[in-house]
Order: sequence, then C-alpha cells, then structure tokens
Amino acid sequence: MFYALVRQIYKSRLFFRSSEQSAFLCLKILYEGRGQPSVCNLYRGVPFCNAYMANVMIATFECTSQKECRRKRERWEELQEKYSPLGQKELDEFNSNIKTGKSKVRFDKHFHKRSLERSISVHDVKDVLTYGWVIERNKTAKSTSILILGYVGRNYRPLHVVFDMLNESDWIAVTAYDPNSHAWKWNEHFDKRVCFCNPENNE
Repeated sequence: MFYALVRQIYKSRLFFRSSEQSAFLCLKILYEGRGQPSVCNLYRGVPFCNAYMANVMIATFECTSQKECRRKRERWEELQEKYSPLGQKELDEFNSNIKTGKSKVRFDKHFHKRSLERSISVHDVKDVLTYGWVIERNKTAKSTSILILGYVGRNYRPLHVVFDMLNESDWIAVTAYDPNSHAWKWNEHFDKRVCFCNPENNE
C-alpha cells in the first residue's frame, strides 16, 4: 500500500520534475512529518528535499565553539543595527533609480553557476531586489556588499541574495541561495545569524 501511494503521488505530478525515487524519499519525509511537498526541487540534476537536508544538517551539526559564536553574534548584531538601515536606504534609492534607468544590476559568473545548481532564476533575484529587505551590510577595503532576504514563488521560498555595490548605480549579483541549506546559521526567520561556524563554504 505504501508503494502504491508513492506511485499515485508521483503520477499526480505533485513533485517538481520528480523521479519515482525522489517521490519515495519525499513521501517518507511527509510520512515522518518532517517536510512539505512544496520544497522538493532539483540540485545538480538530482531530486532531493530541502526540508530533509536542512533537518539533517540541524540534527547532525553541532556548534564547535558556542562561546566564540556568541561573541561574534553579539558583534554582528551591534554592527548590523548600525549599518543595515544604511543598506536599506541604499537599496530603496537603487530601486528608484532602476525605474528611471539610472541604475542596473549585473550578474557575475559565480552567480550563474550557483543559481543553475540551486534552481534560482534571474527573475527570482529581481523579485528579491524589488520586494526584499537588507539584513546585512558589510564593507571592506575592496568592496561594499549587502545581503537581502526575500520570498519568491507561490510557495514563498526564502532566498538570500548577495550584491556587491560597485557604486550607487552599478550592483553585481554575486550569489543567491536558499537559507534552508544553511539553516543552522540562521534564526527561524532567516534574518539574523545565530551560528558563525563554517564547516563548508559553498554560498
């Protein structure tokens, strides 16, 4: 009966570009109450479930230095309380200038590579740019960047998009990712960092 239900769900096209194998995986996740069918997609051509991966990471990853992470989090919150509003002001001005043709967004090679792997479209990024909000602004000797959080699609998929601001009218989209893939780093709303450990760096 269980396998019959798998086939029934698969035939109903409930899963995005799913194979019978991924339908089995996602149904197992649903059966265990750990995810929803709306989060199933492709990663490097292999079907998988973001909810499952996020739960696995949360369950298996442990902060290597809670004291150090707490120190970094407090410092991060202090800096972003000061600089995120500035980034939001820059974003609002940039969006106003886009409407008049005074500003433009470009996409670098890294972005195209990562977005293809993560099933993120240019349209998704433009939606985040238009309707999202700044959660982080960073400045170094070489560049200034902002991290924007937005929700896209009918299922309101959360996305983080990083932009390098070359100047007030020329921004480059560097990378975009679903924060569920790094769920241990963020709070439940994906707008505040809670862990600064970095077992992998593939954003």
